Order: sequence, then structure tokens, then C-alpha cells
Amino acid sequence: MKISKSVNKRGQMAEGIHMMYRLFMVTLVAFVVFGAGSFVYAYYIDVRDVEARILARETVECLAPKGILNLEEKISDTLKDCKIADSERFYVEVNVFDEDGEKVTKGNIGDSGALWIKDLFGKTTTVGNNLLGKNTNDLVKYDPGYYIANYSVLILEDRKKYAGRMEMEVLVNYGDE
Repeated sequence: MKISKSVNKRGQMAEGIHMMYRLFMVTLVAFVVFGAGSFVYAYYIDVRDVEARILARETVECLAPKGILNLEEKISDTLKDCKIADSERFYVEVNVFDEDGEKVTKGNIGDSGALWIKDLFGKTTTVGNNLLGKNTNDLVKYDPGYYIANYSVLILEDRKKYAGRMEMEVLVNYGDE
């Protein structure tokens, strides 16, 4: 029995139409599955805490290489030489104390308008991983990007060396989004 070529071509054409329909349905299902997954698994990584710690460490290494803080120059002038980006994102404040706790000098660089953030953090205390108000019944939203550190240094002033402490406060705001 002989089948004509035109019948074969009609069968192939119908199969091609069914294949396009199937491909469209598979594509539609894939978009729905991956689209729903992107909403469920979307996340945001905030690195401001890490930025603040790195900025504090780099600033300390610039101000007090080998642990010796030279006060022959003003701290603010030395901070400008540390190549800290002078932008609205960063604020670094350095307070230097002698071994008795007396303030020797201080300096800062960056956006001083960000001090209201420091005032906000000054009203809170950290307990574990939670941020609580002074009254432990008042919960406060955690806002990353603030870091305080104390570093022991030798202070060189008027050719005298004495033990001291450098307190570093660092604020990192949001970057460009």
C-alpha cells in the first residue's frame, strides 16, 4: 500500500503545531515556577557592619603604625592623610585618652551630619544579638553600620612616650542604590 507524500506532510505539520503548543506551555510553567521562586528566595546582604570594622582597623593602622600614635600633628590632619573617602557614607571619630582616662585630643572626618545616628545608638544598649532600649521592655530596630572600638596605643607627644587608649567610632550609611 502506497501513502501519498501530501498526507505525510500534513501529519508533520500537525505535529509541529502541537510541538509549538507544548513548548509554549513548558515556557509558561518555567516562568511561573522561577518567578515565584525569585520572590520567595530574594534576600538582601547588608555589609555595613563589616565596612565599619574594616574602616576602623584601617584608620587605626594609619594613625598608629606599630601601635605608636604620634601627636606632633593634629589628629584631623592625620586623618585626611589616611585616604579615607570623604563622602556622605562615612563618619570616623577618634578620641585619644591617657592611661588615667583624661582626654588628650580628638579628631573626626566624614559626614558629621550623620551624628544623629550616633545619638540614636547612644539611647540603646546591646544585649546578645538583640538591640534593646535602656528599659528592656522597649525593643528598638537594629540598624547596622555603627562600630565602637578601643585600641591600646603608645602616645608620642613632646618626645615623651606614655600609655594611652584610642577610642574609635565609625558610622557607615547606605551606599548608592
